[in-house]
Amino acid sequence: VSCLGAGPRVSFAIEPQVAHNIHMNRTDIDHICKAFSGAKPADPATELDSWKVGGKMFACFGDRISGVCVKTQSVDTAHMLIDAGAATKAPYFHASWVLVSFEAAEDEIRHRLVASYDIIFKALPKRHREDILMSTDDHA
Repeated sequence: VSCLGAGPRVSFAIEPQVAHNIHMNRTDIDHICKAFSGAKPADPATELDSWKVGGKMFACFGDRISGVCVKTQSVDTAHMLIDAGAATKAPYFHASWVLVSFEAAEDEIRHRLVASYDIIFKALPKRHREDILMSTDDHA
C-alpha cells in the first residue's frame, strides 16, 4: 500500500490477519513506522521511547500503557476519537494526542500512525522536508 498526499510517500505491505483476535504489538508498530520516509526510532536510554521524523515525535510508547500515543489534527479530532471509543486520552501529552490501544483494529492503528506522521512531517520547515525526501530517494 502506498499513501500519497502532500507529504512523503509511505509504503508498507498489509498482511491479512487470520483471526480477529490477533492484536498489534510493539514490533508491528515498529515495522509500520520504519517504512515512513526519514522516520527513526529514538534512543529509549536517553529519550522517550518513540518514533521521530526530523527530530520531532510522531509515535510514543510507555512502560505502563498497552498501545501507542499519536498526534491528531486537533483537540477536536482527539475528542471525537475518544468519544467514539477509537482511542483514549494520551497520558501526559497535549490534548491533541491520543492513545490507540494495541487491541484496536490493525487498519485503525495504521491510519492513526500515518496521520500522526503526516501532521509532524508537514509541520517541519520546508528545507528539512526536502532534505528528508532527497535522503530517502538516495536510499531507494
